[in-house]
Amino acid sequence: LHEKIVKRPSVRIKVIKPAPAAVAFVENYLCNFGEYFDDFVGVTKNNAKVQKIILRVEPNRLPYILSKPLHPSQRNHRAFEGIIELEVIPNRELYQLLLAFGPDVEVLKPAEIRRKMADFAKKMTNIYKPTNLCKKIAQQHRTFAPSNKKDKTNK
Repeated sequence: LHEKIVKRPSVRIKVIKPAPAAVAFVENYLCNFGEYFDDFVGVTKNNAKVQKIILRVEPNRLPYILSKPLHPSQRNHRAFEGIIELEVIPNRELYQLLLAFGPDVEVLKPAEIRRKMADFAKKMTNIYKPTNLCKKIAQQHRTFAPSNKKDKTNK
């Protein structure tokens, strides 16, 4: 069903024109949008299955996440231990949401999502190594530096 639904970012809409009077309103019977977004974070629904995701939340962030749940499926059965559960389809927006909490949120299960979060963390660590910054600055300097060679036409 979701292959039939086209999603477009609202920032790309340039003009909205009213439909001609001859065009009749067509009721949506294809999808119940009250339920469509229930099992994933954000707007990107993929073909993956809903998974139970168990998170450990640092005590300093726990009150925030308890007062503003990450998703309506959030269960706080073991919140006193900093453990919360989500039941969602893993997608890009879920990873972005979890990464936004940095080291304050850790994926405990499932192993596949934990591994993917670890891969993101490794890539970020490599990006922010001081030696990489020096290399990037040197590379950019070489790329954008004016040539030391004199133009033969301007003597």
